[in-house]
Amino acid sequence: MDGSMPLTGALASYAGVQLTEQEQTLADALNKELLAAYKNNTQSNSLTNKQKKSVRERLVSTAKGDAYPRKSIKSLDLREMSFMNDAILLKLVKHFPRLTSLSYNGESCLTSAGMAKVLKVCKHLRELTIEGSLTRPAKEIASILKACPKLEVLNLPGWEDNTALNIKAKKLKVLDISMWHGLTHLELDCPELLSLNLTSCRSLGYKGEFLPEGGKLDIKCPKLERVTLGHNKYLKEAHKEGIKAQCPDVVFV
Repeated sequence: MDGSMPLTGALASYAGVQLTEQEQTLADALNKELLAAYKNNTQSNSLTNKQKKSVRERLVSTAKGDAYPRKSIKSLDLREMSFMNDAILLKLVKHFPRLTSLSYNGESCLTSAGMAKVLKVCKHLRELTIEGSLTRPAKEIASILKACPKLEVLNLPGWEDNTALNIKAKKLKVLDISMWHGLTHLELDCPELLSLNLTSCRSLGYKGEFLPEGGKLDIKCPKLERVTLGHNKYLKEAHKEGIKAQCPDVVFV
């Protein structure tokens, strides 16, 4: 359990957050998974009751910032906590002021205002993952980047209902916008970007009855090395050549 350990939803109860019976059941299930991971890490065939108690105490201490100093926790993975809301997430991140990586479920009950407060606390964030957001408007990405100027990795898979995306980010190196099924307009101005995932961006490059002029594809990322494709039926060779013209070292995989 070092500083890079992703913490599960079980920490919510240990951090003093009041959970419903259903939420507590899920938290307990996640705690069992963490115990199993701890068992594998110690290469032990079984955990004694004393060992289980020790693991639980360490979890409690981590949440309280005792035995495992809060400053040592750098990664928080909450993607299994579908019940997450503003109050729970804000209380959790305040326990870990040195977070560099945060992952959560975009289909949870988090609001834009709540997320803004969370990002304000996470001043050292380098990596952010928001999975499965179906209705969150793409314009929120601008506020995310403004709140996290040091962000290098941004993973936003599954924002299905967004049709346009415009990102300007000086330090961003990795961007995952896979499964943006409705995306037709993409503009990127990211001088440090190295990797871009466009898998299942099914409408990118579309030109037809519903969009006679065609969607815009403008990628100004001179250091771009890798673009991941798959299920992009409207992206033609002409589109790839246009990307290569601005990103000379790019490889499509």
